[in-house]
Amino acid sequence: LSPEWTFPAHVEDLEVAYRWLLTHPSLDSSRLAVGGDSAGGQLITALQIRLHQQRHESCPVRPPACQVLIYPFLD
Repeated sequence: LSPEWTFPAHVEDLEVAYRWLLTHPSLDSSRLAVGGDSAGGQLITALQIRLHQQRHESCPVRPPACQVLIYPFLD
């Protein structure tokens, strides 16, 4: 079966969650790390590319301090 929500809906959801973490008052956003394995690693990489592209536009977002990818599918 095909997914109910197609790409890039998952990356958009991930970006919303990441932006929420950056604005959460009890977290130190300068020490925030992201990571994933397999498809999760692919989503994290897509998020990083998206954040990098936005950094050069009008809405800069602080990138994570660390990225951990475990056997992601990046072809």
